[in-house]
Amino acid sequence: MSDAIKSTSPKPAPKPTPKPAPKPAPTSSAASGNQRGITPTSAAGSQPTDKVRLSKEAEKPEVGADSAAFLKRLQEAHGMSGPTVGDQVVEDARSHLGTKSQDIDAPNYVNTGGNTNNCANFFNTMLHNRGQLDGRVENVRELERLAQEQGYRLVSQEEAGPGDMAFRTDVSHVELVSTPGATHTIGSNNENPDNPGVVVNGQQWVTERPTDGHEFRYYTNRPADN
Repeated sequence: MSDAIKSTSPKPAPKPTPKPAPKPAPTSSAASGNQRGITPTSAAGSQPTDKVRLSKEAEKPEVGADSAAFLKRLQEAHGMSGPTVGDQVVEDARSHLGTKSQDIDAPNYVNTGGNTNNCANFFNTMLHNRGQLDGRVENVRELERLAQEQGYRLVSQEEAGPGDMAFRTDVSHVELVSTPGATHTIGSNNENPDNPGVVVNGQQWVTERPTDGHEFRYYTNRPADN
């Protein structure tokens, strides 16, 4: 009987399969990045960006550093460059407006032409004092030759500008160009400033006047535009 009946013990219950641990909820910045299709940048990956930012900050000039050079570049970029040597020559000449030629008080000026023949002397003095003409010549023809020898070149009236030369075509007179396009000249002229346009024999004054009605040859020492 005991041999025929086998004991049957209950089978052990199977172990439950463990559930996977829940994933952590994304942070707000990561979630917003995922929503936009942007892969969040790790903290380690942001370090090079910070270094670049710091490097760029270091390259910025301090306030006031090289301000003069910066201002010059800014002026040139906007066509606002400072006065040229030619502008300075004209300003020097204008400081004598209305003065009789024998009363001109300027460095290196000598009244060798008396009352009526100082156009070349005044012209030469203004250019010489600004380093634009070497030598002292008091004859109009000799002045034109000297200018050519020192690199001055013929230009049209439209090309002429402040500080350039204006020789009468008959080489009887010389003045300084005082405005862009040579609309006006300044020099020692037989013209009373109280009566513009009226020729006065026997006396010269420093006057500035239009070039209308006069024929000039214009010279400049500025480089030619390429």
